Amino acid sequence: QFRLHRIGIACWAWPDVHNALTSAAQFGPDDLAVGISHSGRVRETIEVLELARARGATTVALTGDPKSPLAQAADLVLAAHAPGTTTIGAPDDALAGRYSQMFLLDVVYTRLAQLNHGETVTRLESTARAVDSHRLAD
Repeated sequence: QFRLHRIGIACWAWPDVHNALTSAAQFGPDDLAVGISHSGRVRETIEVLELARARGATTVALTGDPKSPLAQAADLVLAAHAPGTTTIGAPDDALAGRYSQMFLLDVVYTRLAQLNHGETVTRLESTARAVDSHRLAD
């Protein structure tokens, strides 16, 4: 959310289902909703994506299971497969799934930044200057 906002792309992240549903209820055809769930079986995430889609938004599922209910609720699917994540409960499995999702989000961010390169550079420079006074000198 912060990285996209910094390059001028309006973006909100709602970890609370009530806020997410309230936001999705306001979506329309010009909006994009992304639901993120490694298993693709989190009821709240599916519900938010379904509501956004019903309101006309384009929907994207970022999941480790491209055949999951979340994937079925989306217009587009980004599959973030992490080998060895089928055993639920192992700490390394949870991290592997998250890292694969973060990698795909980084790829999407990078591509959006490339598509709007001039504006991206301008915004990154101006936001860096905005916080310069809060950095200590070497």
